[in-house]
Amino acid sequence: TPDVAPGTVSGSSAADAIMDNPAVEESVDSSGTPIFFGSNPPKLEGGWRASGTIDRSSYARPKGSPIDTEVCFFDQGTTADGSPEVSYCEKGNPMTATAPITGHGADWTLYLEFDLAGSIIFSGSMEEGASNIDGVDALVTYYHGLEIWEHSITNWTRSGDCSCPF
Repeated sequence: TPDVAPGTVSGSSAADAIMDNPAVEESVDSSGTPIFFGSNPPKLEGGWRASGTIDRSSYARPKGSPIDTEVCFFDQGTTADGSPEVSYCEKGNPMTATAPITGHGADWTLYLEFDLAGSIIFSGSMEEGASNIDGVDALVTYYHGLEIWEHSITNWTRSGDCSCPF
């Protein structure tokens, strides 16, 4: 059983808050997206290119729609309450944010939330220092109603060092 930060279900109080959203709860259950709990996820430092296609959706972009983006992760650490988090930015977007990340051993779940608009949950498995992460679940949940989500399986490839904006 993975260790979780005290007072949390997932290992992160911020991740618990995202998972408590009824739209997220419904989309995780309906899509079958795995969620990895724990307060000791592997490090996701550096740049990663994520690509794939949507394989399931509910009132969102259709099956087969492409996923192709690059994300930069840095300063992975813990909050004052012991919850793990990582800072990130996406290529072409000048904004930088911090997101909760949970997991244990090689398994991890990352929770990106966009104020009142939606969230993206990535779940995967990687060994420390890996240059590829195949089969990452990506679940986008839109917050303007229930049952509005899209799921894809993405493959991540290290794109090297990065800095934000990316």
